[in-house]
Amino acid sequence: DVILVRRIIKLPKSIYDIADAAAKRMEALSKAKQMGTALIIYASDYDDNLPTDRNLKGLIDPYIQNSDMVDGFNYTFKGGPLKDVKSPAETELGYVDGPGGRAVVYVDGHAKWVPNK
Repeated sequence: DVILVRRIIKLPKSIYDIADAAAKRMEALSKAKQMGTALIIYASDYDDNLPTDRNLKGLIDPYIQNSDMVDGFNYTFKGGPLKDVKSPAETELGYVDGPGGRAVVYVDGHAKWVPNK
């Protein structure tokens, strides 16, 4: 048997709040990236066409492990053929809101944090 003992450290609430916001931003970025990947895989199965339907839950469900992943994702792309996208690295696919901004995923699959203005 092993007993692990850890000292409890007292932190100011402001430090906790900063760490909590950073964790929520990372969670939003992860969700946005996973949704972007699912949408790109969907497109590859449908002749490189992204969905035009804003109700993604039924369409994307086979491409994600957890159907709750769609909750909170705002699909902003109009849909259609990927070949028609002029700047995939600059064209927004959708976003997930987070503390102080949003996690945006682009048609090329990358995601980044965009702070509120």
